Amino acid sequence: SRVALVAALSRAVARSEPGGAAYRDDFDYRHVVAFTGSRDVGRAWTLGAKWQFVGGRPYTAHVVRDTLVGGFEVTPNVASNVVSNVSGRNEERYPSYRRLDLRVTRRVRWRGREVGLVVEARNALNRANVRSWHFDSATGAFEPVHQFPRLILVGLTAALPRL
Repeated sequence: SRVALVAALSRAVARSEPGGAAYRDDFDYRHVVAFTGSRDVGRAWTLGAKWQFVGGRPYTAHVVRDTLVGGFEVTPNVASNVVSNVSGRNEERYPSYRRLDLRVTRRVRWRGREVGLVVEARNALNRANVRSWHFDSATGAFEPVHQFPRLILVGLTAALPRL
C-alpha cells in the first residue's frame, strides 16, 4: 500500500509596477489541500483516490449598469477604498472547490515489461465547481461557468527500460 498526504498554504502578492499598490492575482488560490493514496488489491490491481480542496481564485467585482436601451453593461469596480487605500482589483473570490478523483489500474506483463491499463474518473462526484462568471447583457445577471464535469479517462502506463 502507498499513501501520501500533501497540504499547502499559499499567499501571493502582485503589483502592476514596482512600488505600486498590491493586489491579488489569478494564481492566488489562498488554500490548497490534497489527500492522495493508492492500495494494491490482489496481484495485478491498484485502486487510487485523490481529494482536493482549493480556495477560490480572486477576481475583480463588476458594477452592473442599465443602458436604458434594453440591455445592461458592466465595468470593473476598481475604485480605491479611501479608508484602507486598497484597490478593488481582485478583492472578490470565486467559491472554493472540492474534487474527488478515483483511479483503477490493471497491471500486466507485456514483452517483458509491466504495463498498466488505467481507468480514471476525474471529479467523480460530478461537483459543479465554479471556474468564473459569465455576464448576460440581456438580463444583467452573472451566471457561473463551471469547471469540467465528471470526466472518464482511459490510458496506459508502462515501465521504462533501465539505463
